[in-house]
Amino acid sequence: MSHRAGNENLLQELAHTLAASDDHATAIALRKLAQAGYTTLEQVDGIPDWILLSIPGIGVKRLGAVRALTRTEWMPPSPQAIQVTSWYLSAARFALRFWSPDILASLMRGPRPGIGVGQPVEARLALDVFDRAASEALGYCNAQELLQLLNEVGSSYSRGTCLVPVNPGGSDAQPGTNGNGHGPTSAPSTPSTPFPESGYDGDSDHYAYPRQKRRKIVRHFRMARNRGEVQNKERWAQAHYSISGRTLFNYEREFPETGQGA
Repeated sequence: MSHRAGNENLLQELAHTLAASDDHATAIALRKLAQAGYTTLEQVDGIPDWILLSIPGIGVKRLGAVRALTRTEWMPPSPQAIQVTSWYLSAARFALRFWSPDILASLMRGPRPGIGVGQPVEARLALDVFDRAASEALGYCNAQELLQLLNEVGSSYSRGTCLVPVNPGGSDAQPGTNGNGHGPTSAPSTPSTPFPESGYDGDSDHYAYPRQKRRKIVRHFRMARNRGEVQNKERWAQAHYSISGRTLFNYEREFPETGQGA
């Protein structure tokens, strides 16, 4: 994590002050955040709930105590959302034993990368489980939050971790080998799928719907999600527009939230 504490940590000082006033629950939560590297309430306020809930010792009750300091109308995530996000975190940690954060992020944006024949079956399973977990989590979290959560989890994994070679064409053909007959020891970096520029028209046969319709779909989904009507993103997309959750995710990336509607 990039939020490393310096010689002074305002969260530690605030925790000490609150403990003196017998507000031990909030004090403990602040200490947990300080131990994770956060230093100010302003910094914490800008971090999504899912990131903070991934910190050991921070549950919904302690998160609520911290949020009450800066957000008077904060509402806790639903148990279903917490369960799905916990699955996503677990799947991400396992997948990161084989794959770099960049590759997993690209998987969320488009087709899965190809895996060389003869690679560990665990690597394939890691991608499958992560793919399913991410699709479920997108029903409760926005894409940017999931990518940020992946980045936070991935920061604890070194680039030298057991990474699986990726085939450029996305096929399962045998990758090149080195002198001892084994595949390369690290995966080449996979470029992220570029997102459309603001002036890009995007009306082509590649899409099931024209650009204006895609915008309306995204707006409809976000309004339904804010009203609590979306229990499962995949099922919602299929029921309303006969598209997959992954396709809806790509539409969301095309029309990011700006605070003024899609």
